[in-house]
Amino acid sequence: MNIIVIRVFSSTRLIFSQDGRQRAAGIWSFTIPDIFGRACITGTCTGSYDALALTSPLNGIVVKATRSNTTDIYKGYALSFGITLTSPTVLSVNYYDDYAFIGSNGIDSGITAYDALTGFDTRYTVSAKTFLTGTLTAQLLPNGTVSSTYLYSVMYYDYKGRVIQAKGNNPLSGGTEKAYIAYNFTGQPLQKKHIHAATGKSTQTELYTYAYDDALRLKTTQYSLNGAAAVTLASNTYDELGRLKTSARNGQVNLATTYNYNVRSWLKSSSSPLFNQTLYYNDTYAGSTARYNGNISAMSWKMSNEIPTRGYKFSYDNLSRLTAANYLENGSANDHFNTAYAYDKQGNMTSLARKGNTGTATYGDIDVLTMTYAGNQLVKAEDTGSSVSLSASMDFKNNSNAVKEYSYDANGNLIQDLNKGINSITYNLLNLPQTLTISNPLGSATNSYTYAADGRKLKTMIGSKTTDYCGNVIYENGVLKRILVEGGY
Repeated sequence: MNIIVIRVFSSTRLIFSQDGRQRAAGIWSFTIPDIFGRACITGTCTGSYDALALTSPLNGIVVKATRSNTTDIYKGYALSFGITLTSPTVLSVNYYDDYAFIGSNGIDSGITAYDALTGFDTRYTVSAKTFLTGTLTAQLLPNGTVSSTYLYSVMYYDYKGRVIQAKGNNPLSGGTEKAYIAYNFTGQPLQKKHIHAATGKSTQTELYTYAYDDALRLKTTQYSLNGAAAVTLASNTYDELGRLKTSARNGQVNLATTYNYNVRSWLKSSSSPLFNQTLYYNDTYAGSTARYNGNISAMSWKMSNEIPTRGYKFSYDNLSRLTAANYLENGSANDHFNTAYAYDKQGNMTSLARKGNTGTATYGDIDVLTMTYAGNQLVKAEDTGSSVSLSASMDFKNNSNAVKEYSYDANGNLIQDLNKGINSITYNLLNLPQTLTISNPLGSATNSYTYAADGRKLKTMIGSKTTDYCGNVIYENGVLKRILVEGGY
């Protein structure tokens, strides 16, 4: 049984924990707080901490970190006397109360120095006590190791304790990120400026401008890239109850959406020139059963470029689990895209029947799946549905008839899927996939993934394509691919 083991010492704070994979490797995760209980250092170490449960001398010690402003393994911290960690790997460091850490442990003082920017709020210089002033975050490489280069960020605050500047690096060579924020009296952001840069890349400067109504609800969001004319990402209006009524995009008629609600403020419909959708709860549609517990009884929708109004009516069991979705066209039953579901007593899905296109103009049972479990883990899925001739069909591909088609590690992570041709998946310390090896009729490849220790994806390598993620700025094979903005890209 792979339980998570935790060790709590005299401060009553969680210090060590160990999951199933870590137990097999003799690794523990640690979190070292300061005297105020704020997490300062997290990471992993080796050793046998089971013996510490009741009799260890550490039970009489308040485990804590204190600032030393050194450049050793603990990145500017020292552990309380009597605490020694074996082979520690630091994953994250938090700095509080001051900025004495800048200039050491890889934190560039030039990049992170405060600078006053016209139109944005200014730093409160009297004290930064109680505030998180900086972070170091490890990069987890696909081979299971930690990069020697850490990501860092430094935050500056105004006199109300609001972040007004954040500066740091990004995973690219020479990469920097700078953010500036201006607030109104009540604390809503009025402007946000983000500057992304990296060696050999064009600098990207984004500026968001926000406006609010008298009830402090977001009225408009405007966006400018590299000094170009601003576009309106959102223009919102609200009804008498404060619910979003309309949302428009840069004056584009086709991108204006109107929302309606029922008496419980559940979304009832959304409509625009391109798409309309209606949800039914305790009212019915095409013979559906009224639902009074929040379940959707039926739904209908219509695309502007299609003739029929499509829809589904839904059925549930006594535990509110979806058991059937019956397809409709123009309010009449049409079984072309019906689905049905069944579950065991644990809530695991045991069967799935799905209809759809078996050919260009033919319909039938594209999936008739039966699932087998070991405990609550899926180990086998068999399909007796019709053969599908469409090249881009999304039906289940029954590529294996093995007794065990799905395998898992000690933490429950999927490590093999024979139906998809996934031969192996390895995971990092955060239980995020770091490598994936696949071989199926569509081809063979080994994919690799790099993450920050806080879970952010930094890089993917899939075949010959490398994608770098620098927050909302994404590069593909070294070339800018897209910039994510509020509501799209």
